[in-house]
Amino acid sequence: MAEARTTHDNNYDVLRLFAAVLVLVSHAFALLGRAEPAVPLTHDTLGFDGVLIFFAMSGILVATSWTSDPRPLAFATKRALRILPGLFVSCLVTAYVLGVLFTHLGIRTYLFGLGPVKYVVTNTLMLTNYSLPGVFSHNRSSTVNGSLGTLPIEVKAYVLLCAVGLLIAAKSCRARSALFVAVTVIVAVSYSTGVKSVDTMTILFAVFAGGALASRLQDRIALTAPIFLAALVAWVASYHVPFPVHVGALAVSVPYLILFLGHRGLAWARRLAAGGDVSYGLYIYAFPVEQALVALHPHLGWGALVLSSLAATYLLALASWRLVERPSLRLKRLVSPRSPATPTRGGTSVDAGAVSRQP
Repeated sequence: MAEARTTHDNNYDVLRLFAAVLVLVSHAFALLGRAEPAVPLTHDTLGFDGVLIFFAMSGILVATSWTSDPRPLAFATKRALRILPGLFVSCLVTAYVLGVLFTHLGIRTYLFGLGPVKYVVTNTLMLTNYSLPGVFSHNRSSTVNGSLGTLPIEVKAYVLLCAVGLLIAAKSCRARSALFVAVTVIVAVSYSTGVKSVDTMTILFAVFAGGALASRLQDRIALTAPIFLAALVAWVASYHVPFPVHVGALAVSVPYLILFLGHRGLAWARRLAAGGDVSYGLYIYAFPVEQALVALHPHLGWGALVLSSLAATYLLALASWRLVERPSLRLKRLVSPRSPATPTRGGTSVDAGAVSRQP
């Protein structure tokens, strides 16, 4: 693994794209009022499997970024540059373009109310807000963007990673004690605010932590087909054991599967991500695009919704990557000249984070 991590020649952009498409497909069932069939053998939805992929990959790549430059301010700046610019623009587009087009209120009433401003500000500050005044009110669900709910969980995972990293590096007992208390408080606050499912948060934290641990132990990890198959079996088998064992098995198996696929066997699929890392754009735009299509065509079939929303969202995601996200990532050089500003053409840099969505 250590040898593989010294190069940008990897498949992480492809895996992120795959995870984002899983999320889009999963949402199509819910927005059409159809029950999503559980994934065979695991009992998960496609969307939640996509979330697991995102969190495991995020743990691997973000922990590697911390190890290469363990300065809290630089780390926070790089994470903010990866997430916030694209999110802010997405919220603006959603509130002031889609919102204007699909609210049942008058345009003047809508624009001069506080709803659009509140939507943009709260979601940019990671205070998840799912509604806009009168928008999609005639759809089966009035949720504007259900994909925003796990972003705060991911940010909390970043904060925990930073705190644990400082704890490990602390020299004095006093510093370690203070940081241990800080970690405890962060965990307590994370579970006491904005949590719909304690089990979901526990699983996502565990998978992220497993990815971070894999990054730290990279020089001891062998990427082999037999271990890959064992990890896949462990993932499936974990759904038939008590919850604590299930969480532990996911924390080990999912990151290994991502590591293996990130560096083995998917080179043929890299053309799918040749246009850029559009996975984040797919994540932040897919749900409102699907809602808009459902509002325009209430009787649209599931396959038609998936294909049409994927095509429209891909164009928005590509614009987001080229006009917003990639230029923002170049600013990372201001805080860490040694850190690559953007993913290379052949793969993803170790500093590129992964983003998740609401299951």
